[in-house]
Amino acid sequence: MVEFIIKTGYFYGNICKLPADNPNTIAIAIKKECKMKDKTIGQLMLYRRDRMHMSIKDVTSGICSQSTYSRYESEESIPDMFTASFILQRMGTDTSGIQYVSSYSEAEAYKLRKMFDAVSNMTDLLQYEDLIKYYNERYAGKNIHKHYGCLLMGKISKQKGQIEEARKYYYDGYRLTHDNKDSLLQPFYALQEFELLISYLILTDNTLYWKALHEYLEGRGTYDILRLNYSGIVTRELCKAEQND
Repeated sequence: MVEFIIKTGYFYGNICKLPADNPNTIAIAIKKECKMKDKTIGQLMLYRRDRMHMSIKDVTSGICSQSTYSRYESEESIPDMFTASFILQRMGTDTSGIQYVSSYSEAEAYKLRKMFDAVSNMTDLLQYEDLIKYYNERYAGKNIHKHYGCLLMGKISKQKGQIEEARKYYYDGYRLTHDNKDSLLQPFYALQEFELLISYLILTDNTLYWKALHEYLEGRGTYDILRLNYSGIVTRELCKAEQND
């Protein structure tokens, strides 16, 4: 029964309390939740990709191979919690309702991210610079973690007044998962990708990009999750750019 948790430890829907003192109860609870109401992670990915009319290439660019992703949909393999969230966000899915059974390494990375993300004052983020460097070294094997590390180092560099260095961190991080050399703009974004793009553009002088992003967020097909998080920032930056022209 415990093995069942590891194989199907990702599910979408309401939080299911898992009593630590009874492994069998945990397995039954998850199985019941998945069977009665919620999709498995593979079923959810297939459903969202089909609904959003996305190709496997759209979904996997810079994240994993297309063959690896196909195994996720067919449930031959299960993605780690960061890969699952990133992919589903690209599909316009609110990932806050997904529960994970994670490895120790994933749990450590998650705790570090939560700690960094909780810092509202960028000056305070400087206190964690050594820990952020540890994160970047410890989890350098995947673009998703490099991506996040670039975002953090960009914020630190910006706080130090090192604008060119910050701009490079933001740009290099964004390009890890979007390598289209013809344009910075893409049809699909995870939240972290969009934050890197916004952070980079704030340090550049290009009104055309702000106009394009504003139109993108106002478009009928844009995901609510992006619109809710970034419409205010994009509108503000567009107004500033137009005033400076």
